[in-house]
Amino acid sequence: MAKKQVAVTLRKPPPADADGFIARAANESGRAPLRAPARPADELVTRADGHVLRELTVYLPPELARKLSLACMEKDRDVSNVLAEIITEHLGPAPAVAPAKLADPLAPLMETAQKVIAAIRQRLPHFV
Repeated sequence: MAKKQVAVTLRKPPPADADGFIARAANESGRAPLRAPARPADELVTRADGHVLRELTVYLPPELARKLSLACMEKDRDVSNVLAEIITEHLGPAPAVAPAKLADPLAPLMETAQKVIAAIRQRLPHFV
């Protein structure tokens, strides 16, 4: 008996949607997409260490930028953190904001209790 031949045809692939493909792959695998979606410039970014940052572009002379990069690499520091420290020092320390003093909800009760105890002590006979 002769084997039945299978018909093979080439199909044109559907139009490619790279962003949709990455998003679907991330949803299926549970991992984040390889490329982060573009953010608005004024959006805040929260780092893993808890710092909240806003993106800002700074232009430096090439030699100064090179020196800064090399110094940060040698000291194993992040350029953003170093610049933040330098700018903070230049502008002066931020005024310290004192935390609002929270009122103790039991303070009035404690005062009343102390007055009652003082009144009871006055009525008790004094033992020598």
